[in-house]
Amino acid sequence: MKIQAAYSSDGRIVTAVPLIDQNSAPALRIAEKAGVDVAEFDVPTEFEGKKFYEFLHLLRVDTGNKRLVRR
Repeated sequence: MKIQAAYSSDGRIVTAVPLIDQNSAPALRIAEKAGVDVAEFDVPTEFEGKKFYEFLHLLRVDTGNKRLVRR
């Protein structure tokens, strides 16, 4: 599963949308804004099969490696 997320410089996810199809754009696109970066990420495999709302609050962005990690 992939998501598009906006995140702060400390890795806190500000908002995110799931990518329904790995090869398509999200149904909603997050707009660029000063103070946040926007990127697409692979969700860690431990959350595969779970609903988006069940795990998003458990994640943050590792800004050095540009990947999602557990908080």
